[in-house]
Amino acid sequence: MKKILVIIIFVQSLYMTGLAQWQQVNNGLYYGDIFVLAIDTTVNYLYAGTFSNGIYRSADNGSTWTEVNNGISGSGLGIRSLVINDTSIIAGTGSGVFLSTNFGNNWTAVNNGLSGSGLSVNSIGISGDSIYIGTSGGVFLSVDNCQSWNTVSNGLSGSSLSVGPITIIGNNIIAGTDDGIFISKNNLNLWTSINSNIPDEHFRVSSITSDGNNIFIGISGGFVLQKNEWCKVFMSTNNGNFWKEIKNGLSGWGTNVHTFVLNGSNVFVGTNVGLFLSTDCTNTWTRVNDVFTNSDVCSLVVSGSDIFAGTANDGVFLSSNNCKSWTAVDKGLPDEWLQMNLIAVSGNNVYAGTDNDGVFLTTDNGSNWSAANNGLSGNELKLLSLAFNGSNIYAGTAWSGVYVSANNGSIWTPLNNGLVNEGLYVQSLATNGSNIFAGTYGGVYLSKNNGNSWTTANKGLSGAGLTVYSIAINADKIFIGTAGGVFMSNNSGESWTVVNHGLTGTLQVFGITIKNDKIFAATLDGLFLSTNNGSSWTLLNNGLDPYVKTIAISGNNIFAGKWGGVFLSSDKGLSWSEENDGLSGNGLYVSSLAVSDSYIFAGTGNGIWKRLLSDFKTNIDIVDSSSIRIYPNPAKDYLTVSIGNCSDTQEYSIRIVNLLGKIVFETKVTQPQYQINTSRLLGKGVYILRVSDSNNIIKATKKIIFL
Repeated sequence: MKKILVIIIFVQSLYMTGLAQWQQVNNGLYYGDIFVLAIDTTVNYLYAGTFSNGIYRSADNGSTWTEVNNGISGSGLGIRSLVINDTSIIAGTGSGVFLSTNFGNNWTAVNNGLSGSGLSVNSIGISGDSIYIGTSGGVFLSVDNCQSWNTVSNGLSGSSLSVGPITIIGNNIIAGTDDGIFISKNNLNLWTSINSNIPDEHFRVSSITSDGNNIFIGISGGFVLQKNEWCKVFMSTNNGNFWKEIKNGLSGWGTNVHTFVLNGSNVFVGTNVGLFLSTDCTNTWTRVNDVFTNSDVCSLVVSGSDIFAGTANDGVFLSSNNCKSWTAVDKGLPDEWLQMNLIAVSGNNVYAGTDNDGVFLTTDNGSNWSAANNGLSGNELKLLSLAFNGSNIYAGTAWSGVYVSANNGSIWTPLNNGLVNEGLYVQSLATNGSNIFAGTYGGVYLSKNNGNSWTTANKGLSGAGLTVYSIAINADKIFIGTAGGVFMSNNSGESWTVVNHGLTGTLQVFGITIKNDKIFAATLDGLFLSTNNGSSWTLLNNGLDPYVKTIAISGNNIFAGKWGGVFLSSDKGLSWSEENDGLSGNGLYVSSLAVSDSYIFAGTGNGIWKRLLSDFKTNIDIVDSSSIRIYPNPAKDYLTVSIGNCSDTQEYSIRIVNLLGKIVFETKVTQPQYQINTSRLLGKGVYILRVSDSNNIIKATKKIIFL
């Protein structure tokens, strides 16, 4: 079998190691959770409160957004409510109340009188000089513009002290709680239950709105669950003395009402399965536009003829034609909870598999992404694994099996003949010639005909060993990481042998990576190394905490991704250093790592991040570098690459990469030397020659100068 030597010429990075950090590269990926929207009509500012990234402001109807979080940090960045009060903005957060008097440019915490669960602020209501907040510790009142707070929770106890939405009608305050709906009349500090004729005493009120005469509430729990329905909508015309259900077209398993907005005689309700409209306030709801079919609509706000919808995962949308059509208005918003399950690299293409939104592709190292989901929908959009074989890309999904694309993800086709039940939950894929191995909740499946049919390959596997997280192939040996440790097959999966000696803890092996004779296993209890095909394992946790999810290798650098970020070892795993500069929040939940020619990519709970490989220190393995000649150096018009006396190399590739890591020239040759016309390809500058083996492991580096 021919050995392949890959020669890669890199533009030298001028990055200073001390300044290097991770860069977020999510342009084109779907945007995150918008929990609340508010409009200041005096200056036409639109504000968006997000799940964990604070507050954003738009001055152009959502076309562009600017972060306005000065003074807010930590759990305060989880925005649950926003209210405009004359020239002030009041924000309810997971860390209490914040106040801004300059359009959000600066915020001040105003929590005097709040403590404990009272700092978990879910809603805000204003009546004249009185400001009410609904918290997880009851209702509080301020009469001095939030400078101090007093509890006004008489009549609330137990679950009813967990107060969600609040609305004010004249002198009456209506509060939705985890134990039903309550009213406080005439601004008195006394709450009374108004759950009459709602068919259960205990239910959670998730949303309230009112037009001054009618009260609308969305409820969940209690009786609703007994009927296999998550929620219902009720209306009252007499301050809650009697409630009427508005049900046709809305109720059903899985529906959860988040928000209401009234626009004339129209009532819009945002749910976790889209947006619905009632025009008669009687018995009928109609779905509004298919754009929201898979969207969790968390917030709605009306400004004149414009309706804005804030969603979970998909950002903000705008309609100016009574909801007949919608436009995404996301530029500048953060990517919240953009969970990346995997990253895979093939040449210039980097693929990202997401938790709910399918596959994305970038050809420019993450500067721009485009969805590649034609043929995928529903559970098929939950990507768990990717593998490449020639021009084919294979995708493993959650409960929808395996899909194949022969055109870079433009079209996907299912390949599930023989995959059944737990075998449709495909957590890992690996290819070896025409053989494809799929690791599933039902063990290992094998296809010998490029995925056209599948058979189980589980001899030797049982119990926890049938939950297969990862697969790696090294020559004639196949290793799988399972919930019961590591198993090895040396007969193409016909039988498996457990190889767990030295593995400790829970034995859940999430990832396996192989470099030469070294096998690395990422587990719930840390990173383990075997140098004898799994016969024994050694724990490599010096400086590395447990719960390693993923591993990537570049040269002698070993990268471990885990809850807590990215860690690096350049001494074969003996010691580790944290490499998290630039990562924070959900970005520290690293579930996948992948290495390209110039970059390492990290898939996290907050999208994708990248760093130049040259940022990291390395120990280079030298493979007879004297026999690899690059001349002349400096070069002007031509560069000759000579393998010299590397007799064991019969085929090699030459690849030239520009400053952005894009391949501008690539060829495979069999002769011992090859001449490149550099005047047509490269500009002046300093380049780095990297020699890699067939596993893309860097073996040597040389500096090249072009004049």
